[in-house]
Amino acid sequence: MGALKREILGKKIPYENLESTGASHERASKNLPANRLTNRLGLRRYDVPAPMEDTPLSIDRIKIPLKQHIGAPCEPSVTVGQAVQAGDPVGRVPEGQLGAPVHTGITGTVTAVTDEYVEIQGKGGSA
Repeated sequence: MGALKREILGKKIPYENLESTGASHERASKNLPANRLTNRLGLRRYDVPAPMEDTPLSIDRIKIPLKQHIGAPCEPSVTVGQAVQAGDPVGRVPEGQLGAPVHTGITGTVTAVTDEYVEIQGKGGSA
C-alpha cells in the first residue's frame, strides 16, 4: 500500500464524491489532429489505399487445425474419403469439455485425419 494511501486512511479522511463539471471549455484547443498523431506514431507509411478485389480465391487444399482456441481440442468427426460441403463440421468438442466445433470452408473430400488437423482436397471451388 502506498504511503499517501496509508496516511489518508490513518487520518480517516472521508471520501468526497464531487460532481462532474463536464468537459473543459479548453478541450477543443487541446485535441491533436489525426494527421499529426499519425506522423508522431510513425504510421504515415501505412496510410495507403487498400482497394478490395472481387476476384474469388481458389483453394485447392486446406488443413483445419483441431485446436484453434484456448478451449479443449476437437475430436475429428469425419473420415478419410468422406465428401464434405463448405460449412460442414469436421471436428466436435469432447463430451463435458469447453470448446468450439470446427467447420470446413470449402467443398471437397477429406484426404487426411490426424489428432492435430483435418485435411480437405477441394473440388475446384472458391472460398
